[in-house]
Amino acid sequence: MTLHTAGRKGRLEKAVTVQTDDPANPRVELKLTGMVDAPVELQPAFLALGAVPVGTRRTETVRVVTSEPGIQVVEAVPGNPDQVEASAIQTPEGPALRITFKAGPNPGIASDYVRVRTSHPKMPELNLAIRAEVTGDLAVTPARLTIPAPQAGAPPSAVELKVVSASGKPFKIVKAVDPAGLVQARVIPGKDGVVVRLTATQVPKGMGGSIVLTTNRKDQPTLTTPYFLASSSRPIPGAEAQVPSPVRRPPPPIQHKLPAPPARQP
Repeated sequence: MTLHTAGRKGRLEKAVTVQTDDPANPRVELKLTGMVDAPVELQPAFLALGAVPVGTRRTETVRVVTSEPGIQVVEAVPGNPDQVEASAIQTPEGPALRITFKAGPNPGIASDYVRVRTSHPKMPELNLAIRAEVTGDLAVTPARLTIPAPQAGAPPSAVELKVVSASGKPFKIVKAVDPAGLVQARVIPGKDGVVVRLTATQVPKGMGGSIVLTTNRKDQPTLTTPYFLASSSRPIPGAEAQVPSPVRRPPPPIQHKLPAPPARQP
């Protein structure tokens, strides 16, 4: 029996089913438990950078932890050199990696990896996964929202989005629309940002959609926020209740009385 521990660390539990020719025990389950010690590991093994503004850089240090002396980082190669820079450095705690993420011009989720080669004979290569959210100067909060569906006999409930500039640069929301036509949007300028008030106009057949905001900024001409439209448990205005028509039953059959048989003569 061979147990492969590549890419694993810490407590490991496995179960193997063994088939036998014993009628009383045709199957026997064999449980394997143990601790996997990695001779070399990265801390953290997954580099989550969070929000990084467009056009900026963020540099982080990743430790290379080993219990054996003399282990060094031979090479660190990023998957996309235009997005990530990686180099081996020496710190008082030991070898490490200097990772620099370069945010591009477009907001969104960015991911990459760095292939790390070490001098350890049993673990010559490690992979470091990297993830970041590239954010623009204009930010919309909340990132997604739930809009109450209209209720019968009550005014529609409104929810609000807020758009602010991280750098304080002036901007305008020129237009706010829902391409699905289920939500009405009203733009309300303010001193510390722009508020977009949203109300549902009808109960939809689908689950939701997106609000598209058009700005006067060339770096971020549009902002998109997904929404979920909660369903209504009350009757939809204008909808009439369907009253089932009564079931017509056939009339009962007519029963004819037969004359009594004549009495017998003695």
